[in-house]
Amino acid sequence: MNTTGKTLLLIGATSGIGRAAALTYAKAGWSVLLAARNVRAAEREADDIRTRTGADVGVHGLDILASDSFHSFIEDLPELCLLYTSDAADDSLRVD
Repeated sequence: MNTTGKTLLLIGATSGIGRAAALTYAKAGWSVLLAARNVRAAEREADDIRTRTGADVGVHGLDILASDSFHSFIEDLPELCLLYTSDAADDSLRVD
């Protein structure tokens, strides 16, 4: 699979399954954007992933429970290839 130009938006990536998913996609060559309430923790994870993989990893502070904030954030993104969330979410995060 050609991952050039592929971007993963990952919500809930500072621990557990989300952290493992971010690392796995970065190793596969994807650009990864970590969205988290705890920006400091996300920055630490991003630094670790960059060091381990050389991948392009960005961080954005985001509270997904504020669905208006989430939707305006998504609209401002360049083409998104994959949205992954391991955080508590509901149908208000649906992206059509």
